[in-house]
Amino acid sequence: MSNPHDTFVPIERESEIKCNYLDCAAGTGLAGNGHCFLGGNPYIKDCPEFISDEEFEKNQQTPQ
Repeated sequence: MSNPHDTFVPIERESEIKCNYLDCAAGTGLAGNGHCFLGGNPYIKDCPEFISDEEFEKNQQTPQ
């Protein structure tokens, strides 16, 4: 898990967000409190931590 300060987006930099947070499972965290709880980089277009809501839910239901 990343440090919350590493993925925090201050309100002054919201216009610089390039990730697809609207379709990402962590998008509500980014939109709600400015932090990607998956540790993604909101300033790049194709974030390697991107995961759809459906895929995230499926992963949560799979026994470890």
